[in-house]
Amino acid sequence: MFSVGKQCFSTEHFRQKYQSSGLLRIQGTMGPFRCAYECLVRRSCHSINFYPGNALCELLYLQQADMSYSTPSASQLHIEKSQMPPMVRLDRVNVHPCNDSACGENERCDVLFNNNVICSITECSPLRMHKLWRPRHTHALAVGTEVEFYCLSHPALQTHVLKCNQNGAWRITHETKENIQRCKRYECDRHNNAIYIERTHGCYAFVNMKTTHHDAQAYCRASFADAHLLLLDTMDKVGAVKDNVILLLFNEDPFVWVDGIYNKSLQTVDTWTGKTTRQQLGKLQAYANIGEDAEPGCFALFPLVSAIAVKDCQEAFVFICEIDVNDG
Repeated sequence: MFSVGKQCFSTEHFRQKYQSSGLLRIQGTMGPFRCAYECLVRRSCHSINFYPGNALCELLYLQQADMSYSTPSASQLHIEKSQMPPMVRLDRVNVHPCNDSACGENERCDVLFNNNVICSITECSPLRMHKLWRPRHTHALAVGTEVEFYCLSHPALQTHVLKCNQNGAWRITHETKENIQRCKRYECDRHNNAIYIERTHGCYAFVNMKTTHHDAQAYCRASFADAHLLLLDTMDKVGAVKDNVILLLFNEDPFVWVDGIYNKSLQTVDTWTGKTTRQQLGKLQAYANIGEDAEPGCFALFPLVSAIAVKDCQEAFVFICEIDVNDG
């Protein structure tokens, strides 16, 4: 039972469990009524964890449907936002007109003496989940919070630090480019037969198996996470792939399947990124031989001269998978 003056509020309104993720901010020492108030004046807050033993208040941004509860000790309690208004009414604190439509996300609403409100940014939006790096610890979203990111494939490797600015935006305050590239290499090394090429910051798996273009694309997608047939969209990538591996591994094969299916009637090329035009690709020297009279088919690289040819998609060639190790 919690009390304010002669008024009581039963702890039965609290769940005897708590949410351990989705932390919006940690409030300093305060009672349960003030903790509820701090949640009610923020649209981004949907519930609180309260720790009676040390009067610690945690504001949480996750919606109830997204929560996964843990069983806490007897000193940890959780309450949903919908159950909080009776608490602040007991405390005789004016929350109205600070409802969830008064201010925006990540803002705190304050009631003025004339019952108008002012809104101030107090938090940043939740950080998106990264593919290559993650925070080591649970972090809040309060302005001033700094979050350190570490490489998932090599947890001792710090990649960068982000800080929540006063304007509600995250800003990179520290970034180690060398560690970021090392992290990409570590991620690439996790894949069998994959090679990381520093020049393009790319990861490539060279598959010495002859198959059709369709089956080659299917193999890449099924065998590696976030992979597809190699898309040669820059001459730098053409040269780097050729110089590093193709001539060593595939010197007996004149052609290597790469991404791209040419539609002659539309003069367009379908790639894993979408549709582009023959004219657009023609700006790259590797595609210079593909003119208006080129027959429909699939793209194959002729490594000896770094040129792309359009071949019958049913022919069987070796191929290259490009594995995405860039964060995105």
